[in-house]
Amino acid sequence: MWSMEMVKNKYNYFPADFLWGGAQAASQADGAYDVDNKGLNSSDVQPFLKNLSNTERQKLQRDGMTVDEVKRNVKDTQNYYPKRFGIDFYHTYKKDLKLLAELGFKTFRTSIDWSRIYPNGDDFEPNQAALEHYSDMIDYMQKLEIEPIITMNHYGNSD
Repeated sequence: MWSMEMVKNKYNYFPADFLWGGAQAASQADGAYDVDNKGLNSSDVQPFLKNLSNTERQKLQRDGMTVDEVKRNVKDTQNYYPKRFGIDFYHTYKKDLKLLAELGFKTFRTSIDWSRIYPNGDDFEPNQAALEHYSDMIDYMQKLEIEPIITMNHYGNSD
């Protein structure tokens, strides 16, 4: 809670219990869209169309896609799908989290990519490789004394 001393800027530091941290969304950063039996999600079929204005891109995202457009985009090799690759956090999380720990981060918010856990969206059993990945990532955060904050859904839905 903010104290009057902080409001008046009498401290030149954050209080000891301040949660300095960062965040990312699995569907935007993980990449590895075709690794460990991951299924596609809505982010994986959104192409980057470089000739469109931001207004046009936002309209396309608001309007959504038809089933035929989704099927076409799944097979598309002409356009670039940046969220399929992200920053490859799926493979680099240990190095990335170590850098965040060196910066003094005390917390890190990330999300679960459910299309990695339930690749088809209607699976009876979860994808074991995905569960191990998230367990290992959370364990590593705790080893670095970074408190994990998990967002259960960050708009990425299985298609």
